Amino acid sequence: MFTFKNREGIEIFVYKWLPKPGTKIKAAVQIVHGGAEHAGRYAHVGEALAQAGYLAYADDHRGHGKTGQKMGRLGKLSPGDWEGMVQDLKELTDIIKRDYPSLPVFLLGHSMGSLLAQCYIQNWGDELRGTLLTGTTGEPLQLPVGIDIGSIQRQIEEKGLDAPAEEFSELTKAFNEPFQPAKTGFEWLTRDETEVQKYIDDPLSGFTFSYGSLIELAKGMFAVGDPQKLQGIPKDLAIYIFVGSMDPASGMGKGAEALFRRYKELGIKDVTFKVYPGGRHELFNETNREEVIRNVINWLNAHI
Repeated sequence: MFTFKNREGIEIFVYKWLPKPGTKIKAAVQIVHGGAEHAGRYAHVGEALAQAGYLAYADDHRGHGKTGQKMGRLGKLSPGDWEGMVQDLKELTDIIKRDYPSLPVFLLGHSMGSLLAQCYIQNWGDELRGTLLTGTTGEPLQLPVGIDIGSIQRQIEEKGLDAPAEEFSELTKAFNEPFQPAKTGFEWLTRDETEVQKYIDDPLSGFTFSYGSLIELAKGMFAVGDPQKLQGIPKDLAIYIFVGSMDPASGMGKGAEALFRRYKELGIKDVTFKVYPGGRHELFNETNREEVIRNVINWLNAHI
């Protein structure tokens, strides 16, 4: 692990996995974790990538993991933090390119991290060899009945930006509705009950977003579909979209399929779309995670 100070002076914590000494390094993979979790949960992915000859990096975003702890703002984002998180990713890419100038770089985003990655490629897609998006969507977030931006704004006026957003809990409850009987409320994450319990027991995972975080996430959801910004994605950027057919955050795969169609319609030449039957939100923690990681490595190998 190392840290860097971003341009705002925030200390960003980063995990790094290295191939064994003497291994010829193929490329660097920059992992972008999701919301209400942290980069340390991707250790098994980073280790597998390193074993396959890839450098792997993963930062803890603002409001998350060790970065959020150091800031004293776990689960809390401030106005402008969405754009700030995207900028932090670019600063980490710059560090990777400084340290390994000859290596191609891939960006791998999960869930909220896939939305951050979608924003990144609108601005700096030419910095990358390819982008991998999982637990992702190209459709607006479907909020539970009775919840909209107006109601959230009223709650902010009453309670403040840093107050825990009950609406976020309602959203995850809606995600879990198809998976009954529900023992934990987090069955939507993966079919692997051991991995679900690890998530629950992890003090840096499963927290409720603040209202400020919910607003920043909504800004990100809007930005990824902005027609003008979409034109910034290079047509020769390779993109791999992979989701579970039972992932409620991607509309049971339909949202990810809409994203695939969006990129194809933009004229992006190399877009791959894969659905894992029965897979839920966290494919890297699913019962078939070894297959998922193997397919990621095969895709990377084909795009070096």
